[in-house]
Amino acid sequence: MSIDDYAGPDRSKYVKGEKVEKTSALLMVFLAIMKGSIALLSSSVALMADAINSLADIFASIMVWSGLRLAGRDPNDRFPYGYYRGETLASFVVAIMIIIAGAGIAWQSASSITEPTQIIGTALPIGAALTSAIIYFILSKYKLKVGNEIGSPSLIADSKHSMLDVYAGILVLAGVVFSIIGYPIIEIFVALLLAAYIMKEGVVLMRDSALSLMDASPIPERHAEIRRVAEGVYGVVDVHNIKVRVSGSVYFCEMHATMSKEMPLDHAHALTDEMEALLKQLIPELESVMIHMEPEKKKILRVAVPVSTYEGISSRVSQHFAKAPYFCVVEIVEKTVIAVESVENPGSTADKKRGLLAVESLIAGKGADAVVAADIGRGAFSVFRSELVAVYELPEGRSDVESIIKSFIQGELKRITEFKQH
Repeated sequence: MSIDDYAGPDRSKYVKGEKVEKTSALLMVFLAIMKGSIALLSSSVALMADAINSLADIFASIMVWSGLRLAGRDPNDRFPYGYYRGETLASFVVAIMIIIAGAGIAWQSASSITEPTQIIGTALPIGAALTSAIIYFILSKYKLKVGNEIGSPSLIADSKHSMLDVYAGILVLAGVVFSIIGYPIIEIFVALLLAAYIMKEGVVLMRDSALSLMDASPIPERHAEIRRVAEGVYGVVDVHNIKVRVSGSVYFCEMHATMSKEMPLDHAHALTDEMEALLKQLIPELESVMIHMEPEKKKILRVAVPVSTYEGISSRVSQHFAKAPYFCVVEIVEKTVIAVESVENPGSTADKKRGLLAVESLIAGKGADAVVAADIGRGAFSVFRSELVAVYELPEGRSDVESIIKSFIQGELKRITEFKQH
């Protein structure tokens, strides 16, 4: 799939996610102010820690919002894969903020552990902790619902973060109650436990985001399944070099597929379309599948060399392709010569079209895969190229077939890719 074939992301779904995060940010502002003010009035360490957590959530919501907005942009020449990683980057920054918030809560709680202060008042701190837990619970469910609808990993990650804040609110509520009844030290330990839990979740989210940014495969355990589905397409011999990477909410897959030698080349495009459709059914998150088609490697290679007289592998090379009386055809399997035979050249005694007659004897008669010669004409070269027969330049100073075949096996011969007039 090229950038011209790609219509770009569905902008409407990202707009929906942006609205969720805007709402979340506004609610976090309310909660941070409410809990912070009441914490100061009541001297609640746990509630102040939770207020700091809500303050960090404001910036987290802003980052997720900006990531969704960036991910919704169309791909271009500079960003041919789109801006999906804006979400991943946002998730990474959110993780850092979560860790910082947890560390801040831990520091504040630890500094109060030697002199715990009992909470002043009852209704306000309890009401603040309870209100915070309820709002976070509603937000978490809302973010998860929309995140699943639009396939947004950053929104789903933020929903998990909001659910953590629900548990945090419950812990804070418990700590407030214990402080009110005369056990303020328990509130401090609640705050420390909350800090440790928050930092752990931040580290996990940072790890997942970092792996995505480093192109780690999100589904290595499913590569075998991808191979099985792709190889099930008629005409595909094998699939290898599978690579899957995640970018935001979507996956990109690349692979090499060996095509059967009996399959016409003009069917290759249809094969890739079928493979892509099947793989997208298997993994709905796949945005595109880039398939590099390779022809099936023949087990037996037949290399033809024009010769003046036929004496097996020791035959003397002829400098004239069309006029040579014979061709020495050598069969090679895994760099080993297994057979040598002679083919008469009907073009050597013809008055016209000598080169084409010589080509026909090698392609139709012996199925040659490669030819080593010195003076192949334009017509013969064109036929060889259209039939995918490789043409190699006859090296200077080589007079016998054996030395030429040895050079061919070692990859020392120069392949001719375009016709040059002699």
